Amino acid sequence: MRTLIATLTAVVAVLVTVIVAAMDTASGARGPLVAFRAGVACMIVVLAGRLAGFVLMRTALRRHYEQWRMAAGGRPRSER
Repeated sequence: MRTLIATLTAVVAVLVTVIVAAMDTASGARGPLVAFRAGVACMIVVLAGRLAGFVLMRTALRRHYEQWRMAAGGRPRSER
């Protein structure tokens, strides 16, 4: 699952970078400004993908822990 999210994040980051660069170039912005805006857009997408990966990993670890607790004869934490 993490590999899928990493791959999807990379593809979306490249796509967003190309779209932002094309839009800025079409509007007549200068080269350094186009590169800066495209870089910022790419970093936002990468950070959002990393955050999604962390949330999914936390959820998977919690499910694993809850299953382990149930197998050991305990109660799930959510029922305390």
